Amino acid sequence: PDTATGGILVADVLEQKGLLRQARGDYRGAVQALSASIDAIRPQGGQLWEPLARRHMATARSRMKLRDVAGADRDYAAAEALLQRQLGSNHRQTATAMRNRAYAAFEAGNIALALPRIAAANRIYTRVLEGDHPLLADNLILQGRVQIASGAP
Repeated sequence: PDTATGGILVADVLEQKGLLRQARGDYRGAVQALSASIDAIRPQGGQLWEPLARRHMATARSRMKLRDVAGADRDYAAAEALLQRQLGSNHRQTATAMRNRAYAAFEAGNIALALPRIAAANRIYTRVLEGDHPLLADNLILQGRVQIASGAP
C-alpha cells in the first residue's frame, strides 16, 4: 500500500490493540496503543476527523480510569474541537464530548468549570434528543451531581 494507506492501517491496528487492552483493564497499555494510533493517523489530514475523534475519546476513557484527569481532559478537548468543527455545536457527539469534559472537571474537583460544560451539553441534548433518551438522562444525573457539589439547590 502507499504511505497514506499504510499509516491508516497501522493506526487501525493500534486502535484495536488499545481497545482490547482497555477491555482487559490494562488502561496504561490502552493509552499507549491509542496514543500511538492518534499519532499514526493525525498526519493523514482532516478527512479522517471521525476516527481521530473516536480515538481521542477512547484514550480519554482509559486516562480517566488511571485518574489522569488532566490528560483525559486534553483528549476530550481534542475530540470536542474536531466534532465541533465537523458536526457543529448542535450535534449529539459534540454534546457527548462536552459532557465528558464536564465529568473530567467534576472528578478533578473543578466544579466551577464543570457547571457551564454540563449545562451546555444539556442544552444540546435537550434540542437534539427525545426526552426519554438515555444520554439525556445520564447527563441530567451528572448535572444534578455537579449542582449538589456546587452547593446550588
